[in-house]
Amino acid sequence: MTNRCLHKSILVSELLFLIFVFTCHSIYSQVNIIKPSLSFGACSFPSVYHPLDNISIIESATDNFSSFGSDPKSIELSAPVNFEFLPGSGFAVVNGGGNLTIVSFTSTATTVTIEYNCIQVNQKDKMTIIGLEIRAINSASSGNITRTGGTGIIAGCSSGQTLTTVLSSTDHTGNPHYYATVSYKAGLLNWSDASSWECGSVPPNDGTAIVVVNAYQGAFSKSNALVFDQNADVQSLDIEGDANFSPGEGGGKTLTVQGDFNILSNGNLRNLDLPLSGSNTIQIGGNFISEGFMITDGAGNTYNLTLEMIGTNPQSISGSGTLRMIGSGSGVSSLLINEASDVTLESGFRTTDDNGIPGEVIVNGTLRFADEFTILSGSGALTLSGYTELKAPSFNEHYAMIGTRLIES
Repeated sequence: MTNRCLHKSILVSELLFLIFVFTCHSIYSQVNIIKPSLSFGACSFPSVYHPLDNISIIESATDNFSSFGSDPKSIELSAPVNFEFLPGSGFAVVNGGGNLTIVSFTSTATTVTIEYNCIQVNQKDKMTIIGLEIRAINSASSGNITRTGGTGIIAGCSSGQTLTTVLSSTDHTGNPHYYATVSYKAGLLNWSDASSWECGSVPPNDGTAIVVVNAYQGAFSKSNALVFDQNADVQSLDIEGDANFSPGEGGGKTLTVQGDFNILSNGNLRNLDLPLSGSNTIQIGGNFISEGFMITDGAGNTYNLTLEMIGTNPQSISGSGTLRMIGSGSGVSSLLINEASDVTLESGFRTTDDNGIPGEVIVNGTLRFADEFTILSGSGALTLSGYTELKAPSFNEHYAMIGTRLIES
């Protein structure tokens, strides 16, 4: 093994989201290993399998892969304790025109073995492992994939070398009602698809599920979203930072949240601009808190959304984030206070969407304003057949809406 400064990198794509740098302890190899962590929650063990990003070993000098010794040579990688690979998953490739050729790739639950030939050292070579999947098998765990053997002589990638930063899983088995979306996929995830959920099963529609919408790994994109494509009844729902939650394509779907509905900081409740049109409903039995954003995508958006407060105990609408109508369809988006509901508005609410389309506020129950500065504003219409508790000197200082008003006795 040469003593020159050598550099290897584990390359990654945009799919994974945290990047750490680990420096090998050998003062001669000076290998920088760059690899995001993979962190996921498990509702049962073994957990569902999670795909790792591509793992690539790239030569910075033409003799980092040694041609010394007989072919084929091999590299063995071991799964961390309490994790296992998906047997048969993955494959290895090398760059064209180089000195390496893959002879075989074998993945078992515990070990990945790559056999390869190295004919000479006149080219800088790259070997990439693609499509390898891993899962937690026992408990909340963390660990590293490590090179544990093989006959391949690779400068800076010797036996015992850690190839990644920590992989970790969180134990949610103590709370069987916890359901979180997977955080390693991009694109639209359907609520009704079991593969959208970390537990590998769709949350039950019996009002018991505690639902968390996770952000996706990689750069933020509004195209990455969980959509509710069916009627659903859950206990609570949190939208985490940089995550998107939207009604699905078409209308007539109702999500009922028995408890609190939370849009966390930088989380997004949005109406995606999908090809079809429709009107959907989110019913909230607890508090509605927005520290994030409420967004209507696309000036031609043809969707509407009703936010219906349905609690039988006192509720509140609050938060320092966006509180506004979303949806610009041919119908009317609305904020509806049910007849049996008693709601305190603690933050201002805008009754038009991002595109300036007016919505409607319908108070059939009780609406209380937290202080004299809390207002409903915008060009939306008001239908008032319930009870309003004012804090400002006048009605219009709270209902600062320029749309039509229907006040029923």
